[in-house]
Amino acid sequence: MELSKHAIKRIEERKLKYQWILETIENPDKVDYISDTEVRYFKKIKSADNKVLKVVVNPERNIIITAYFDRGAKL
Repeated sequence: MELSKHAIKRIEERKLKYQWILETIENPDKVDYISDTEVRYFKKIKSADNKVLKVVVNPERNIIITAYFDRGAKL
């Protein structure tokens, strides 16, 4: 899966590990299907103090739009 320019910048700024992003997409704790162009994947990352990582993907373009720890997410 490809990374958007925005995702590359944000992942770097937020010091997210690419492995966390892949794990979230491949084995999510929760998935929200927003539209044909937006799917949100959530996963609790144990090695990051159990924070919930949210990865937003455009499945039509097969591209990761952004990723961040979502403080308000409930799993």
